[in-house]
Amino acid sequence: MTEPVAAIQVDATAAPTPNERAPGIRAFALPAVLLLAAAWRLHGLDDQSIWYDEALSIGIGQTPFAQLIDSVKRFEQTPPLYHLLLSGWMRLFGDSEFAVRVPSVIAGVMACWATWRLAERAGGFVAACAATLLMVLSPFQLVYAQEARTYALLLALGLWSSEFLLRILDGSRVGGVLYVLVASAMLWTHPFSALVLLAHNLVVTFSLLRRPKPKVSIGLWLAIQGATALLFVPWLPTQLRWTQSVAKTFWIPPFGVGEILRAFWVYADSLPALILLTVFVIVGMRQAKDKRIPLLGAALTLACVILPVILSLIVRPLFTPRYGIVCTGAIYALAGAGVAALRPAWARGIAIAALVALPLIGSWPHPSYAGHEKDDWRGAGAYLQQSMRPGDYVAINVPNATMAYTYYVNRPDVELIAFAGPRIPLGVTSVRRGASVWLVVHAARETPEQIIAAGGWHVAEQPHFRGVHVYRLLPSSAPASGPKPNGEI
Repeated sequence: MTEPVAAIQVDATAAPTPNERAPGIRAFALPAVLLLAAAWRLHGLDDQSIWYDEALSIGIGQTPFAQLIDSVKRFEQTPPLYHLLLSGWMRLFGDSEFAVRVPSVIAGVMACWATWRLAERAGGFVAACAATLLMVLSPFQLVYAQEARTYALLLALGLWSSEFLLRILDGSRVGGVLYVLVASAMLWTHPFSALVLLAHNLVVTFSLLRRPKPKVSIGLWLAIQGATALLFVPWLPTQLRWTQSVAKTFWIPPFGVGEILRAFWVYADSLPALILLTVFVIVGMRQAKDKRIPLLGAALTLACVILPVILSLIVRPLFTPRYGIVCTGAIYALAGAGVAALRPAWARGIAIAALVALPLIGSWPHPSYAGHEKDDWRGAGAYLQQSMRPGDYVAINVPNATMAYTYYVNRPDVELIAFAGPRIPLGVTSVRRGASVWLVVHAARETPEQIIAAGGWHVAEQPHFRGVHVYRLLPSSAPASGPKPNGEI
């Protein structure tokens, strides 16, 4: 009786598993997905105009290196790492719309790679494929991977530091060194990165309270956190000043507790996608191979979304969904683990297709920032560049918006006036004879009508551009001349 059993054992050992039968697919999958991520993000990269926030980044990045930190403190009051990187990039590759957005593309691809690593821990190869495809093709992620702002870098560093956190819990000393470097870089990227570190500390605390115990001592973890904080100390006074000024300067409108649901609706890009994503996240939390991934997802959700929403309700609005972007990687990893738990293989394929397709084709109204159209400073700038005459004035009601104006307009023969408030600081009687005043209104408390009425101006032209209002003004006693076009340009 022993020989048949032995024969069966030999045959079973020799039989290749599905993973062993296709090692080439596994080796090819990650590079293919990352190439898809890069191509998807590079496609149409300069289709839309540079808008106000991007122009601010570019304007700071164009500052000489010796003055760049002071420029960040003046205009952003946030950590300067992204602006330093962008400044160096522009000196090498220029400041075209395409060029200035490429660093965010690179960061977006890095985030996809980090998502793969987290999802592979959660559910293996299938989970990694599903989660990374979600990250690659999500319209929400695409917006920030194609924007010259800091959010794609925050996402990449937040997810990589989370992966290195898990290495630390596995006892990796190299992981500890890498964590300090990446987490400190994250702190130098965005103020809300401190909430990611809070989530990491929650993960370590709960890991120490349950079995099996992590392979890191409390003392070593505190030393790692201390080293991370120490590297951020030079910027800490500036950050504290910024935090104190938030109560007076922050721009986010009031919201209710429903902002928590809205944030995840934004991350999922449509309501059907959110429902399906939630189902697979719940399954993934139960089926995850590495039980620390559900803990990481819960901690990031609590620290990066729920906590700032609650603080916003108590203090004043401080949260917008993009500030919590890091938690999306853990959410996708858990959803990937949920997909990997499905049997048979065709069910997993259908699930991945549905998770990827619903955000792209969801037709229900949703509050997502993804898919939005940027303010048309390109169109407004081209119109002004062509229409203004030597000796004219251009008055911009948001001083920092002059960076968007000067990005597209090069007219040294026109006097630029930046102001804040309800009145243009130019009297109707002091306008040079034959000159026009071009009023450019971006976001402000005062409406264009209030600004025009306060100065007693006459509107001679009123072209419309998305997000940017342009008016050619004359003193009320002057005769109107030229066309008065209406409609979208």
